[in-house]
Amino acid sequence: MLKKMYDWMVDFAFSQYMKNRPIIGIESRVLPNNERVEYVKFRGNPSDVLAQYIYRRIIVLEYLFLNYSENTQNIIIAHELGHKKIPWFAALPLQVIVVFMALVTLLFPLAIAASAFFFFRSNPLTLSTFSMFIFSASIIEIIFLSLSTIPSWILEGQAELFAINVVGLEAYNLYLEERHQKRHIREKSIFEAIQCNVFYPPTFLVLLVHSKLTKRK
Repeated sequence: MLKKMYDWMVDFAFSQYMKNRPIIGIESRVLPNNERVEYVKFRGNPSDVLAQYIYRRIIVLEYLFLNYSENTQNIIIAHELGHKKIPWFAALPLQVIVVFMALVTLLFPLAIAASAFFFFRSNPLTLSTFSMFIFSASIIEIIFLSLSTIPSWILEGQAELFAINVVGLEAYNLYLEERHQKRHIREKSIFEAIQCNVFYPPTFLVLLVHSKLTKRK
């Protein structure tokens, strides 16, 4: 009974999420490691996220297939498959921390503004007090941002390492070249830009971890 209710809730949430994203169909492909993966192909704005694992489904924007090589398609789909393979009991706590701390980080400037209002009402506004206030606020903001990015880096880094293992390092380097060459042909949404620059680990760090793990094998 509970499972049926949960499945219904997930399906309903997915249908609402895809309301303005016309579904083309359910497709599948065999990745270079011979694993077959199923995904929902949809039509949307080119600035939309190219692929996501959401509500227990991998969804892929049609734009990916029209403008990128098969190698890049494989890596992006493999990345989402990597998310799917993380056990829910491991992913859920990290996701909760990421969402909570991201909200705290976004609301923090409002708290700072309110604090500044009351602080400077009872304290003289001098260069030293203003500098100390800004310095303290910046340190707290950095701490909050770090607490939200580290769990996200773990989740996204694991998925990216999985993708590298699926296609191989040589193919991954070709993907990085294509991504660099085509970085200007598609305007990213604000959401995706924040995701890529804050909640994804730097590529050099992913490659460094992959190198260390490969040496241990």
